[in-house]
Amino acid sequence: MVDSEGSHTSAFQYSNPIPTVISAARLLRLRSAAPATEQKSSQPISPFSPEARVPMPNELDEQNFGTSVWKRNERERYRVRCVNDAYEKLRDHLPIGSK
Repeated sequence: MVDSEGSHTSAFQYSNPIPTVISAARLLRLRSAAPATEQKSSQPISPFSPEARVPMPNELDEQNFGTSVWKRNERERYRVRCVNDAYEKLRDHLPIGSK
């Protein structure tokens, strides 16, 4: 949108700012299956409570993924390998001189 002075303004107007950062505790609270009546929205969660704990990447067990994820990743690796091989063959057939 352009106002009378020629400067651009956003077409989207929000009544309150959108949070750009979400805490781990809030994310866990939002993802939990607990009904809204049991949640204590007025009580902030302590960052030291077990509820706020976020696992480190090395603590994540990769074997929790099903075989479908493993197969999908393997297919993607194979696809990328084939694309790279095709580009290499194309480079051999194109008449591109050395620079």
